[in-house]
Amino acid sequence: MKILIIGATGTIGRAVADHLAARHEVLRAGHSSGDLRVDINDAASIAALFATVGQVDALISTAGRVHVGPFATMTDAQARLGILDKLFGQISLTRLALPSITDGGSVTLSSGLASRLYRPGFSVLSAVNAGLEAFGRSGATDMPRGIRLNIVSPGAVRETMAAMPGGAAMLASAMPAAEVALAYVRLVEGKETGAVVDAGQI
Repeated sequence: MKILIIGATGTIGRAVADHLAARHEVLRAGHSSGDLRVDINDAASIAALFATVGQVDALISTAGRVHVGPFATMTDAQARLGILDKLFGQISLTRLALPSITDGGSVTLSSGLASRLYRPGFSVLSAVNAGLEAFGRSGATDMPRGIRLNIVSPGAVRETMAAMPGGAAMLASAMPAAEVALAYVRLVEGKETGAVVDAGQI
């Protein structure tokens, strides 16, 4: 398969690309680094990317920024970041990519643990991740030409937690990125659609 990975220079995206590259043609795209560049908030940037890569059999997104912090002091710009970048950015990427995905191909997006883990500072993050999971389940019924749509919820990633202030407390329950990547591999190489897969249950 020819697989395009958005966010391929990040911790999870790099691990996913490394797994899949052993058996497939993998194209790696990032926002500010990587072989290919794309801004998932810019329709022209997405169009330019697909004009370059042409048709693909699978699209994976591990991209998307969101602000985490106290809701009461959050600015409008901070609140909008996750909604416009991680949520709408991945939805827009999916819509604009459809003409370039082969019949029976797949789209796999990324949500996160905060869709079901509620903590102070997670208000917008939880809403964004839950929205992506709802989009995956409903959007799968709306995909043309047999294209499959799925979501991975990566959970806590060991490499990310180790580098994050205060993240050491979650290291015991965190998974290495190489193991998280297996959820993406399963969905791309499998037959599921409308699935929300917790990487911790693979």
